[in-house]
Amino acid sequence: DHLTEWGETEDYTITVDDTASTEEVSFEGFNVFPNPTKGAFTLNLKLVDTEKVSVQLYDIRGRLIDEKKYYNTTTNFSERIFFKKASTGLYLLKVSNGNKQTTKKLSIK
Repeated sequence: DHLTEWGETEDYTITVDDTASTEEVSFEGFNVFPNPTKGAFTLNLKLVDTEKVSVQLYDIRGRLIDEKKYYNTTTNFSERIFFKKASTGLYLLKVSNGNKQTTKKLSIK
C-alpha cells in the first residue's frame, strides 16, 4: 500500500546473462592455440552436431565484437580463425555447437 508514502516507487527487472562467464570445457578435444596470440589462432574440438558451429568474440565487458559461423563441417573441427575487429586486449571466446557451449579467455597481443 503506497497511498501513505511520499516519493516514487519503481519496479526493475534484472536479466543475468552468463556470456561473460568462463565455465568448464564441455567439448571433447577442445583446444585454442596459441593463447596469447598476435591475432590468428587455431580452434580444435569434437563436434556434437556438424551442421553449425558458432564462434563469438566478446570484450571483457560482455559486448559482442565479432562472430563467425561454420556450416556442414566434420566431426573433428579444426579451423584457423582471425577476427579483424579485435585489437590488443583480453577477450572471451564463446563456442556453441548443438546443445553445448563453452567460453574461454583469449588474449590478443
